[in-house]
Formats: sequence, C-alpha cells, structure tokens
Amino acid sequence: MLHEGRIIAEKNNMKIIDCNYCGFKHIFPLPSDEQIDEFYEKQYYDFKENTSRAPDLQRLSKEDSYKKEYEWRCNTLFSDIHTTLVNIKNNKGKICDVGCGTGDFLKYMDLNGWKCTGVEPSKNVNRIGNFSDINIITSSFQDFVNNHSEEHHTFDVVTLLNVLEHVVSPVDVIDQVKMLLKPKSGILVVMVPNDFSEIQNIAREKLDIEPWWIAIPDHINYFNKKSLKEFLESDDFEIIHSTGDFPMEFFLLQGDNYIGNQELGKECHNKRVEFELALPSELRRSLYQKFAELGIGREILIYSKFKGNNE
Repeated sequence: MLHEGRIIAEKNNMKIIDCNYCGFKHIFPLPSDEQIDEFYEKQYYDFKENTSRAPDLQRLSKEDSYKKEYEWRCNTLFSDIHTTLVNIKNNKGKICDVGCGTGDFLKYMDLNGWKCTGVEPSKNVNRIGNFSDINIITSSFQDFVNNHSEEHHTFDVVTLLNVLEHVVSPVDVIDQVKMLLKPKSGILVVMVPNDFSEIQNIAREKLDIEPWWIAIPDHINYFNKKSLKEFLESDDFEIIHSTGDFPMEFFLLQGDNYIGNQELGKECHNKRVEFELALPSELRRSLYQKFAELGIGREILIYSKFKGNNE
C-alpha cells in the first residue's frame, strides 16, 4: 500500500497528507498497529483526562457537570440516533457500539429498549464508565470479532461514534463491521469530526492561526462529509441519511476565540447546549441536515446499509 499525496499541514513534526490511495486525509507516516494498541489500552484515557481536549471526561468527573452533559446528549445526539434508526428499521433490535468509551450512549439505548453490546479497548475506562448491566467487552475490536464468532451477522446496528479518526486502517475496521452486521439489512452509523471544512478554513484565516483541529497523537485520519461518504460507498455501503451538528466555528467568527482558552471554551460549549435544548427536536434535526448538506458542522454523522452478503 503506497500512501502519498499533497501535504496540507504539519504539526509536531508530523505531516498531514491528502492521500491519493485512501481518498481521505491522514497523518504520515502512519503509526504501527502495536503503537496504537499500546496507546489505547494503557495511555488514552489518562492522556485525555490531562489535556484540554477532554471536556467530556473532565465533566464526567464532576457529578453536576456529568448529569447536565448526559441529559443534553440524551435530548440531542442519543435521541437523534435512536429516532433515526427506528424510522429506518421500523423497530428496535441488537446494537454494538464500537469504542463505547464511558458507556453513556449504550445506557440511553438500553433504557429505550435496544439489546446492547459495547466494545472498549481501554482497560482504564471501567473505572469511570456508566455501564450498569450492559454487556461491555474490554478488547480491541479485531479481537472481539475474531473471538466471538457467535456474534457474527447478528447485529441490526453497529455504531462507530468518533472511532474512525483514531484507527490506522479504517478499511480494516469496516471489514470487521461487516462480519457483525445482519446480511442485507444491517445498518452502520459513523460519526467523525468534520475536519478541514470550508468554515474551519475561513475561521483559521480570520484568526491567522494554525489548524487547531489537528489532534496528534490520537487523531490519525481527517474526514469531511464528502470523503466519508465516498469511503463508505467504495466499501459497498449505501448511504441512507446524513446530518451534522453545531458549527463551533460560529463562535470564532463572532469574536469568541476559545482556542487555547479553556474557560471561554466552556462558555461557548454551554451556549451551544442552551441553543440546542431550546429548539424543538424536529427543527434542530432539519437545521443540522442542512448544515451537513453545506459541509459545515463540527461533526458529520452518516447512516448506511451494507449492500453485500457478508461472505
């Protein structure tokens, strides 16, 4: 495999290339699988807890902040995924969340009638997770697929929420997902940061700063809606639905430069939460679908169906 392409950014002596082979942007050279396994099994959550890039984990450590964060997610992202999946499939079913982290999404889906399984490589996540009675497997995704043949072709839905940006080979992960999905009917839900977007570049030029969204060492790949859609379609998935979320760059363009300013970042986050909770759900969903069509929104969420036969 020959990874080559135009260098579009550099950070911490690492290059970001627009890879001609992969069809999306990623760091170069790529780390080894062994380096990645070591990082996520032993270092990732300690790293996240001790950097400003971990607002979710930092809020989780404080009961009041956690409750507010969880309620916000339940009324926005989690509810949106649940509602969209029920509309697509006309029922509830069996779901596997890969890289389930602290388990909040599965907790919500379990309470709403889904049969839930989570896969999480970090051995440290159990000390901060909220799993209750949900089936959580502490394992790499590849080992889970290899060691649980009884789960092959049994899942109605597999979710990869902020996962593909972290892995050395997204193609390998998608191939493993195919082993879990029910033939012809299984749904894959992928959410990734929407990086190197037009609105990011506008904000970067206005502020005259380096691309702040490059997150080394944990973010390896950098997708936008177009590259994610083409990546999934090239691997025999049919796109069913796509949406975005709140473009945090709006704050930057209004003069609230939260980059490197943790307190201002919290204020901007809280304003986003208030905005989303104030809107009726259907209006917010419609607005965020339009954002996705324009290629803006801090994250991109795509629902797709595997067209192959899982053989």
